[in-house]
Amino acid sequence: MNDEHFIGYCEIHCETERALFVGRDVNRMLDLAGNPKGFKHVNSEQFFSVRHDMKTLCDLARERIRNPPVCKIIQFPNRTTDAANGLNGEFNDSP
Repeated sequence: MNDEHFIGYCEIHCETERALFVGRDVNRMLDLAGNPKGFKHVNSEQFFSVRHDMKTLCDLARERIRNPPVCKIIQFPNRTTDAANGLNGEFNDSP
């Protein structure tokens, strides 16, 4: 099951009366939601009734999928190849 389908499954399942989730699903949703503060991973084999918390995690996970975290890749100078290419080893921020 891909991440979008998994989030949809969890959204529907947390509307059920007991909303029991196995720990491995709780942990997967925590990862998809970016491991938000106030939540922690649980025992993968136990079941948990986490209706309201799961709804919050689903919302956070959907937001992360729509707007994934961005990081800038930094290229560190390599003295060996820089010297061979006639560079003086200074940091170069250009692509």
